[in-house]
Amino acid sequence: MRQLAFIVFVSGCSVSSCSAGSNTVTVCSGTVQGKLMGTFSVCNELDQRYRANLDTWAFTANYTELPTVFTWSTDWEIKGEPRPRQFSQEQPDTKCNITMKKGSQTWVARHGAGVPASGTCQLTLDVVNEIEVSGNVTTYKVKGSVTALLEAVPGTGASDTVNVSLALCQGDAELCPPMM
Repeated sequence: MRQLAFIVFVSGCSVSSCSAGSNTVTVCSGTVQGKLMGTFSVCNELDQRYRANLDTWAFTANYTELPTVFTWSTDWEIKGEPRPRQFSQEQPDTKCNITMKKGSQTWVARHGAGVPASGTCQLTLDVVNEIEVSGNVTTYKVKGSVTALLEAVPGTGASDTVNVSLALCQGDAELCPPMM
């Protein structure tokens, strides 16, 4: 998977700058609240591509930095090319999966792809800029947010819920939030 530079910030937290021009460094920060609480300052993977032959835009991001108290991942598939709008689990053309783990304890929000529905998930794209077309695949720079209410997965030792609310910008200063 190709890594792209981006920053994730959570309302109320400050971000001092954006990492522009790099295709190997991913910078992010976020906060998790509820039964599982904490922050993260590194995203280890980000990939998003529109595949014309499937007419589907796929967006994935992961936080798996070690040592860590928890891991976080999100995976979305949305029919059509990305454009500024809001996507949620209520839309039949949207598949979302957000997972947080602390040891064996697991919390999820997921809808679509033949899995039992759990929690809520929302992806908002405020800005979408096409950056590269290579055959069947188009990549973009996006700015927006991901929010979710994750429910405990039975049998994992998890209980209650976890809230994730973060904003993202990918790419250069044009799309990143202003310095705070």
